[in-house]
Amino acid sequence: MPKVPKSKRVREPEPPSFDASLARVLAAKDEEPATRLILASQLWSACEGDEPPDYFEKTKAFVDAFDLSIEGDRELRELYGEYLAKTDELLLAEVKDLRKSGVLSKREAKLIAEVPVGERRRMLFVRILVIAMDTADEEEEGEDGGAVSTGPEIDDLFVASLTEEACAPKETPDAEETIVHDLAGWVCGLPTAELQEMCESRGIDTKAMPEGRRLPLVQGLLRGMLEAEADLGNSDEEGEEGEDDEDDEDDEDDEDDDEEEGDDDDDEDEDEEDEEEEGDVDDEDDDDDEEEAPAKKSKTGQSAASGSADEKPGECKQQ
Repeated sequence: MPKVPKSKRVREPEPPSFDASLARVLAAKDEEPATRLILASQLWSACEGDEPPDYFEKTKAFVDAFDLSIEGDRELRELYGEYLAKTDELLLAEVKDLRKSGVLSKREAKLIAEVPVGERRRMLFVRILVIAMDTADEEEEGEDGGAVSTGPEIDDLFVASLTEEACAPKETPDAEETIVHDLAGWVCGLPTAELQEMCESRGIDTKAMPEGRRLPLVQGLLRGMLEAEADLGNSDEEGEEGEDDEDDEDDEDDEDDDEEEGDDDDDEDEDEEDEEEEGDVDDEDDDDDEEEAPAKKSKTGQSAASGSADEKPGECKQQ
């Protein structure tokens, strides 16, 4: 029989070395330099057992290659040099300051204070990088989501001040994909056919309006919006007043119920007092009976004794 070849053991690939992993992270061109330094720090956090190499020594060549003509790279290099030059005394003082300000929790501050000085420097530097990046993101969000112009306030004065030129049609994007902030500008720029259709849907007579002019259409539509808004506000106020009246009625009912309950309590108290008084009277009668009963017995006893004592046997027989 032919020999069956023994299956060869497949060797598992060895994990990349620390230096290879660090080089790959720092070479990620699609990430900002600060982000790469933060990601590189995670390699130190994952180290177990032996003391990891010095973070600043391993990343110095990467930072030295920054383009100082770029403001962000220049500021990052200055911050890097600042932490590289800090003494352990300054680092420990910074841990206390971050703990007092709430940036570090009690557990984090204790952990950073107990690690070797090289690790303490790395952890504080990376923490400041994270804080700086979060602050920059918040500022960008604030700029993007800042105050949006909502256009002029729509009121009777504004509607009356409109001109035919201000109501010229404009190219408007699809309403389903765009949020309208300037309502007045949006209405003024609507196509004439849409203006007529919207006016008719609100019951505004467009036949009496002069043909070829957009101003009456815009003014009629805006005035209709104002009237609808005023009617809605009046209905809300009436609803609130009705709710207030109902609340007042409920309060009055509660007060009446409380008064009735108070009267019932008074009646119950009076009944209890009457029962107590009747009980006292009965007790007095019982006491009197108890006192009289022994007296009768004593009289009976005395008469029987006296009778038996006066009788004589001979006299009884003769009677």
